[in-house]
Amino acid sequence: MYKKLLFMNLALFGILCCSCSCHIDTNNNTPKVKGAALAAKSGCRLSGVLSSNMVLQREKELPIWGFGADSDDVIYVSFMGENCSVTPKEDGTWIAVLSPKPISREEQTLTVSTQKYGVVEELTGILVGDVWLVGGQSNSTLPMKTTIEYNPEFQEQVQESDLIRIYYQNETDPVSKPKTMESPQEDVIGNYLWKKASWRYVQKFSALGYHFAKEVSNYTDIPIGVVMIGRGGAALCQLMPTELAESLQAKFPPIKDPAIADMSVPVAGIYNAFIHPFTKMSIKGMIFYQGESDDYNESDYAKQLVSYVEELRKRFDENFSFYCVQLSSHGGWADEMWPDLALVRAAQTKALLSIDNAWLVSSLDIGWRAGDIGEADCAHPYNKKALGERIAHIALANEYSASQFNTAYCPMPSQLKWEENRVLIRFTGSKITLADGTGDKLIGFAILEGGEYRNTTAKILDDYTISVDITKNTESIAYALFPLAYPENSNLYSVDNLPVPTFEFARDELVPNQAEWKDEINNKTPSNKNLINKLLLGIIGVLVVLLGAGTALLLFRRK
Repeated sequence: MYKKLLFMNLALFGILCCSCSCHIDTNNNTPKVKGAALAAKSGCRLSGVLSSNMVLQREKELPIWGFGADSDDVIYVSFMGENCSVTPKEDGTWIAVLSPKPISREEQTLTVSTQKYGVVEELTGILVGDVWLVGGQSNSTLPMKTTIEYNPEFQEQVQESDLIRIYYQNETDPVSKPKTMESPQEDVIGNYLWKKASWRYVQKFSALGYHFAKEVSNYTDIPIGVVMIGRGGAALCQLMPTELAESLQAKFPPIKDPAIADMSVPVAGIYNAFIHPFTKMSIKGMIFYQGESDDYNESDYAKQLVSYVEELRKRFDENFSFYCVQLSSHGGWADEMWPDLALVRAAQTKALLSIDNAWLVSSLDIGWRAGDIGEADCAHPYNKKALGERIAHIALANEYSASQFNTAYCPMPSQLKWEENRVLIRFTGSKITLADGTGDKLIGFAILEGGEYRNTTAKILDDYTISVDITKNTESIAYALFPLAYPENSNLYSVDNLPVPTFEFARDELVPNQAEWKDEINNKTPSNKNLINKLLLGIIGVLVVLLGAGTALLLFRRK
């Protein structure tokens, strides 16, 4: 029996070795070029996801894949001293998986050869670092050239020599090529290429994505690649795979303004055209900024967002980091267009509390303000530099061990305790306080009673705990349910001046994944509590010393 099992294992190993084999070979024994004429006859090509000047993900296996190969040929991939061979499938598709590579700030070359035709692809200028996707709707794709007037001095800081690479997808392409939205595309739908971050290419790239990459690059020497996968007006159902949308019964958004919520995009359309082609690629994380087009869908949005992240992680086959920007403050005509926007924000908070390896980025304080640059466009706050840097600071703490940013994450509700006349709420992250210049009264809390919201009183009990007053008829408690949620009406902030995000919880509802509430909180201030505790400990200490001295004295007298 043992010999049979051994023979079966050896046979299986041999089959695997024949189908795909990789090895480190400093002599680079891949087939030599047989001539340009022969190479030109080969239909073998790399996926459009991969090009010169790209960033490959460090410290993870590196899939390299393509199309159009002869099924009786052999593909060889060579990169950083490693040679990998693979036999194409009957349909001409192929994928070779290289072993994880360390950071490379020096530009590398990747070569694809075939046994029949020699070298068919050669990519140069490749760096190895971290790859980030930036997706959602128009606030995720808003280009640098539109926002640069908010901080024009930043244009001079855009340097091609930075270790930043960008991959731009034109958000209008799916609509001009409607067939690409009908089913998951195995390759990108445009002739896109990775680019070095010169102003020529950065100006039409995502301002949010570039400012994030620039700030991370300022504090690390790790190459950063950013890929745009979003589209203006996209509802969540248009960004998710068809199977997920059907299982969630995710509905198409109602028509409000075709210029904002594009009805020419079907359910799963943006996933099929823009996201699916990248699912074979190893990545570090995703930045997500979306929600206005789901204003009609606030009751189901939290569940759908949780399921969306879970599904994407399955498709990419990795638990990548997820950074979600809570919708910024909107005003003007946005009040009529999206009357329930604050409820979508509350759903985002609840969703992010349910997702592991995920962070909510509060942006209530850097949204639209009347009189600011971009006043007429109240749906698209132009201050994307501050927001991109805020995301970067959280990532620098979590992903890059930059301890100076350990308090860059906004306070998040982590525990609720419902009592007869109040709700106690504990926060994690930074310590809480009142926003500067807003007085000494905590404002921004409301309770829902009889289907109507009304303001209620609240107070800070200690650095991480607040108390919110309720009545026997309270249906839910909420914070910062305003289209424009600024310190003037919602002043619970961190000591680092980060706003607590909008949230809402129904009566007796607990925070997702809440741990048991163990410590009792009373109405005394932290300073009084600490003083009493210190006094009690001091008295106990004195008693222990006196008891010990008395015992020693008695023993001495007996002797």
